[in-house]
Amino acid sequence: MSPDATPRSAPLDLCVRPASLAEIIDLRNEVIIQGTGRTSPEFPGDFDPSTVHMGAFVGDRNVGCATFLESSWEDEPAWQLRGMATAPDVRGGGIGARLLRESEAVLAQRSPIRLLWCNARKVAIPFYVKLDWKIETDEFLTPGIGMQRKMTKRY
Repeated sequence: MSPDATPRSAPLDLCVRPASLAEIIDLRNEVIIQGTGRTSPEFPGDFDPSTVHMGAFVGDRNVGCATFLESSWEDEPAWQLRGMATAPDVRGGGIGARLLRESEAVLAQRSPIRLLWCNARKVAIPFYVKLDWKIETDEFLTPGIGMQRKMTKRY
């Protein structure tokens, strides 16, 4: 969003909830996977019983998605955030922030783990920092994706 753009607020009829992979895979493919050279929008762990897929919906339309995989960060149990995306036409309206906040609540009900980590694309780092995520590494290049940094959040 440009500095002089007016921020939009999340639609009043936005519903954030656990979702099936089938409900979020098209948005993940459109926003994250296309152009990276990957042949599939599926990630390792997508079908693990402990994996939590979250979706933000306006009516039947999926406008935001995130996937949380049981993992570890520096030998501590953690949730790895992967595949977070917001539909391009609704970005900047608070959907991503709400998706993460409500995801934390769902994860807190399912597990005692209170640590999140992700590989954040360079353009997304300011978004995560505003939501109290901490930068943990120097930039690194992921071929087909670009520059990233590892980030964490305790909640």
